[in-house]
Amino acid sequence: MEREDIVRALLYKFFSKAFMTPKKELLVFLEEIEKDLKELDYRKYTDINVNEIINALRQTDDNKLATEYVSLFINKYPKVPCPPHESYFRSESLYDPLVITDLNNFYSKMGLEPKNSFGDHISNIFEYMFILLLSENITEEEKTKTERNFFLKHIASWIMKLTECIKKNTREDYYNTLANLLETFISEEKERLK
Repeated sequence: MEREDIVRALLYKFFSKAFMTPKKELLVFLEEIEKDLKELDYRKYTDINVNEIINALRQTDDNKLATEYVSLFINKYPKVPCPPHESYFRSESLYDPLVITDLNNFYSKMGLEPKNSFGDHISNIFEYMFILLLSENITEEEKTKTERNFFLKHIASWIMKLTECIKKNTREDYYNTLANLLETFISEEKERLK
C-alpha cells in the first residue's frame, strides 16, 4: 500500500471525526490522527495542515462549540442551515431514499453498516473512504474504480455546497477553518481522481 494512500485515508478519518458532535474527546481523537499523519510526513502529499483545525479547536470554548454545532447542523429556528447530510444538499430533503440506498450498497460491499441512522452523514461517508483506502480485501484496480465512483457520486457532488454553507453561517473559527481545509482536501482529491 502506498504511503500517500495511507495519508489520504487518515485525512478522511480526521475529517470524519472533526464533523462529529464536539465532545471533550474530540481533541484527543484529532491529536491522535495528527500524530499518525506526522509519522508519515504527510505534508509531502497535501497542502493541508491539520494543526490549524486542532489549534482552532483548542481556542474555542467547549460550550460555544457545542452550541454552534447544534445551530449549524441539527436544530435552528426557522431552519437548520447546514445539515451535514448528502441528501439535503443533493435533494433538499433530510432523507433521500435513492441516495441512502446507493450509499448502503457501497457500505454493504465492504461489510459496513452506518454508525447512525443517517448513512449519508458526512462522518459516515468519510469513514467509508478511510476503510476503502486501507482495505486489502479487494484488488487495487477494483479499489481505484470504487474510490473514484464513490468520490464523484457521494463526495464531489455536494461537499463544496456544505463548506460554503458553513462559512456563510458559522461564528466559530473552528468550523470556518474546518470548512476551508476540507475544501482544499476535496480539491486535491478531485485532481488526484481525474
